[in-house]
Amino acid sequence: MKVCNGFLRGVWVLLLAGMTTGYAMDNGAPIFLDNQEGALRLEAIYDRFNRDVKFGSVKDDMDQDVYLLRLNIANDVAVTYFDVGILDDDRKDGSTPPVVGGGVYYTMYESDYLRLNALVNGHYVPEYDTKSSGFKGTLDYYEFAAALVLSGKIELMSGGLFISPYAGGGYSLLRGSYKVNIDPPANGVSKLSYDLEESDPVVGMAGVAVVFSDRVSARVEYNFLSDSSLSAAVGVSF
Repeated sequence: MKVCNGFLRGVWVLLLAGMTTGYAMDNGAPIFLDNQEGALRLEAIYDRFNRDVKFGSVKDDMDQDVYLLRLNIANDVAVTYFDVGILDDDRKDGSTPPVVGGGVYYTMYESDYLRLNALVNGHYVPEYDTKSSGFKGTLDYYEFAAALVLSGKIELMSGGLFISPYAGGGYSLLRGSYKVNIDPPANGVSKLSYDLEESDPVVGMAGVAVVFSDRVSARVEYNFLSDSSLSAAVGVSF
């Protein structure tokens, strides 16, 4: 039994040494129908992410590049969006892991220059094969978030050019399952399984969006506190 426990501890140390992946959530800017020409806006998003997590009782961090296409559907009081994309995961063993998700921005308060928005969103990465430190396994996870976001509107030109800074805070819950194959089995143990969750659910965000002539937009966003994420996006409304 001591030999088996020592072997399993050795496996766990090697796996932690090789963990370099994670999942990021880009929240997006609260741009509503009165800010753009059309009700639909398509965005291309790149997100570089780092987050403190726990695999079982062991703390670690996760790093990842995320590439998303986002379809925003806007009206005067809410924006609903749908995401599809891929993860640049160094531990993947085979095809590139996909990610799907979506969210809703809802206006709680509005004046000529300020909005207070409620945000909820969620994303899911289905199970994919992994290989780390010579050990193969599988990983899947999902994330749900809720936040309050304050945004502004600063008009620069009468033709529609304006800047929208935004900032907020809330909670983000990350849950997943990481399974590792032991081959050959050690004392009858052929697979290890660990629960994945965040170390701290409190998150903050700050960003700025620029809308050009009611159609083309660009933005950057930074997440902080429990994670450290920097994302950039360009979009076209139609």
